[in-house]
Amino acid sequence: MKEIPVVSSFLVFMLVACASPQKRFEKAVVGNDLSGVESALADGAKPTPYMIGGKSLTALEHAIKHKNREMVARLLKADAPVSNTVSDALTVAIYAGDLEIVKMLVA
Repeated sequence: MKEIPVVSSFLVFMLVACASPQKRFEKAVVGNDLSGVESALADGAKPTPYMIGGKSLTALEHAIKHKNREMVARLLKADAPVSNTVSDALTVAIYAGDLEIVKMLVA
């Protein structure tokens, strides 16, 4: 039987650390990881109006779906677009039933 090499946690760390800030940002947003979003933004990642994570959601819409108000606030501070030609974060917030996030988006 052939042994499968074990990937060390150091190697995994190095692969993640070497990923582009934008890729780390997208992974953090999809994973609802605020500290990862903060780190990627500090390293130069930018919220875009494009869909991420293999789903039809922008970064801001992912944060809204997770009802992560801190991430929504951070993304808005980083000038995350509220709408694009395909979707609208305000509509996502209304459907999610989160009045506080709706207020954040229209403020």
